[in-house]
Amino acid sequence: MSKGYICIIDDEPDMVETCADILKAQDYKVDTTSNASEGLQLVHDISYDIVLVDLMMPKVDGMQILSEAKKVNPATIVILFTGYPTIESAVSAMKNGAFDYLVKPFMASQLISVIDRAMTVKKLQGENRDLKQKLALTTIEHPFIGTSPAIHELLNSIKKVAPLESNVLITGESGTGKELAAVSIHRNSKRKDHPFVPINCSALPEPLLESELFGHEKGSFTGATSKNIGLFEFAEKGTLFLDEIGELPLALQVKLLRVVQEREVRRVGGKEQIPIDVRLIAATNRDLEAMVREGKFREDLFFRLNVIRLKVPPLRERTEDITLLAKHFLVSFNEMQKTSIQLAPEAIIALKHYGWPGNVRELENAVHQGASMTESLVIESRNLPEAISRKASVPSPEKSADIDMNFNDAKTNTVTNFEKQYIISMLEKSKGNISMAAEASGMHRSSFQRLIRKYQINPSAIKGALIVEGNNQNDWSEEIPDEKSPS
Repeated sequence: MSKGYICIIDDEPDMVETCADILKAQDYKVDTTSNASEGLQLVHDISYDIVLVDLMMPKVDGMQILSEAKKVNPATIVILFTGYPTIESAVSAMKNGAFDYLVKPFMASQLISVIDRAMTVKKLQGENRDLKQKLALTTIEHPFIGTSPAIHELLNSIKKVAPLESNVLITGESGTGKELAAVSIHRNSKRKDHPFVPINCSALPEPLLESELFGHEKGSFTGATSKNIGLFEFAEKGTLFLDEIGELPLALQVKLLRVVQEREVRRVGGKEQIPIDVRLIAATNRDLEAMVREGKFREDLFFRLNVIRLKVPPLRERTEDITLLAKHFLVSFNEMQKTSIQLAPEAIIALKHYGWPGNVRELENAVHQGASMTESLVIESRNLPEAISRKASVPSPEKSADIDMNFNDAKTNTVTNFEKQYIISMLEKSKGNISMAAEASGMHRSSFQRLIRKYQINPSAIKGALIVEGNNQNDWSEEIPDEKSPS
């Protein structure tokens, strides 16, 4: 089975024959011609994967063939080569859709490299087209991207909850998509033809938040020059989504409780009680039960909101969805920026091996950074944020052993690399807290400390460190006993 279908067009027969022999040896199917007019007809009649064409030819030049190939099949990749390079011709070629530009004479390895790279991009473009078709079907029913068991379980819960009128509390870490869950509940409810109104309870100071939620009458406070309809009234017969409900001040919790209980609202500075018909969905990344015990959240309000609870899973519990999500975000970026950037296989591997403390939102940011930083049409792992690319650069056991070493030395080298990276990773997760890192790793604290000393790791220098054990943050080594001292 061939790796791809290529057409080579050049008025120099020797060049055509040489390139064809090289590519056929690499398992590509190749058509050739030394006649430019015949080449134009070939690309008109056949949809090739790649067209390799000389820029300067009599009667028909490479730019004409480039244009015809793209007209027949926009996905065809065209590579131009010439013996008379100029900056103007190179720029013109790339602007008109050429994938790359080779200058004669070139080595066989250069030709193979650019063709293989082009076929990789061709394959990724095909995968993205398939992805867009799947997404077009998927997003009709719900806004979530994913096929993992965790997402299936969430969607099944949403399907059961949506038709009900009960209040819903959505929990989950930051960046997991709690608002998407709320939107999905609304879209599949009896209220779907009425407003979905979101508000972030942590985004506004208390006086403004009260006015936004309940409305106010003209003259009720300085600056209230006109009557304001609150979001409860605005969401009539629809859904009001209270995001970050755990940040709601206690004074407003009392007022919100009354609205939930009485199903009526009174504007700030007003006397009239206005009946409301609104379904409430609240969301938080905080532990509300703990806040209730600490007196930071009213227990009666918690019970009113926590009629039905849904949890949105963190990205680390749905790693099967990372590739699909990353490609979805890249499709959106490409459409917005009018580009055709792809993810290299090594970049996808790097994304799948990262822990994602910021969840789906962090993944979206990482993809956008990679697309912005790449200087080509392919995102490599080095284009991704440092925390992700650093994980990707850590040698795996099967790659870390140098073939020039003997077995024992290679084994020692592999173990050393693993131990050092493992200790750093655990300290990163614990934000520099040695006791927490040791406990999470299942090691005795003294053993964990000996490895810190062995590899000269400074816990306080770990990126994101918040806690440094010991009295002197700058003299971290004093807290770690010497390896010879008793543990």
